[in-house]
Amino acid sequence: MGYKLYLQTQGKCIFDYSRSYFVNNQTQAKSIQLYNSLGGELVFDTNMFNYYKFSFGFRYSYLFHDDPLNANVNNTFEFFIPLVRF
Repeated sequence: MGYKLYLQTQGKCIFDYSRSYFVNNQTQAKSIQLYNSLGGELVFDTNMFNYYKFSFGFRYSYLFHDDPLNANVNNTFEFFIPLVRF
């Protein structure tokens, strides 16, 4: 009997293609910004104390274009706990 029992491991590959349009009202200049990213995700389904089902995961993504808010950040690593699973 253990404290944590691993039931299932899921892996996903992710590609996202996004485009935003911006029009400056003062100069009427138009700009297009691309947000393409590629990454992966691992989700572990566990059974804590043989009673409570608990999931957690790790996500990595690489942004191909510059982020306007963080210009030098292209790699993102996240730890997450999904609350609702579809």
